[in-house]
Amino acid sequence: METSTLAAQNIDPDPRSPKPLLGRVALVTGGSRGLGAAIARELADAGAIAVLNYNKTDDAAAHVVAEIEAAGGTAFSEQCNVADYDEVEQMFARIKDKCGRLDVLVNNAAILRDHSFRKMTAQEWRDVIDTDLTALMYTCHFAVPMMLGGGWGRIINISSTTGQLVVTFGQANYAAAKAGIIGFTKALAIELARNNITVNVVAPGAMATEMWDTIPAEIKEKIYEKIPMHRACTPEEVARGVRFLATEGAYITGHALNMNGGIYQG
Repeated sequence: METSTLAAQNIDPDPRSPKPLLGRVALVTGGSRGLGAAIARELADAGAIAVLNYNKTDDAAAHVVAEIEAAGGTAFSEQCNVADYDEVEQMFARIKDKCGRLDVLVNNAAILRDHSFRKMTAQEWRDVIDTDLTALMYTCHFAVPMMLGGGWGRIINISSTTGQLVVTFGQANYAAAKAGIIGFTKALAIELARNNITVNVVAPGAMATEMWDTIPAEIKEKIYEKIPMHRACTPEEVARGVRFLATEGAYITGHALNMNGGIYQG
């Protein structure tokens, strides 16, 4: 796949351009649905070649790729369990063969295994930590050398208000993973700051997804009462935050962009 001259010269994107990521390659883990799909569509709209990672939902990934292509963008999907180091290594080898580079990495893949701590099993703990946190080490382990070789990179990790202050009962594993993402991001940001590679977090609050739609109206209202803006964010709003960091975040690194309607302001 061809990349643009500006991308090849490692010039920072011009946010005034309608396609500031033209010729760059962006990998979104968990990119086949929900927030991941919205992020993939947004980065493709900005001109990037969008690589949608998925684990099991191949039909959903194919649907998102088709949507992006119908809108004039470029995308393809890559099946990989990001909690498996060997599978991640193989996925990155395929991306390098197809595209020759990687410029943007969005670590979005996540799972839930909610239980009160007294009932939480060791496997439920490992499943969440492996997919939601350890996978970041795996993807970055292979992405960083590619970005260093290209002289430019943007790593954007999706955390949550659950990793900051607003913790839900029964989510000890999820809260630990999401808090760990923030610490990991800050440490990696320091290491890569001199290499024109930024590392940041986007931390959404309540988000209007398919899961949100299953919550009873009275429970939603109780949640809204705690949010100053009195509503949930949309995946598209969060995706625009990711786009901002990818296209206009040249001097932003080690930062957590909070998109939570004001419920947490740290």
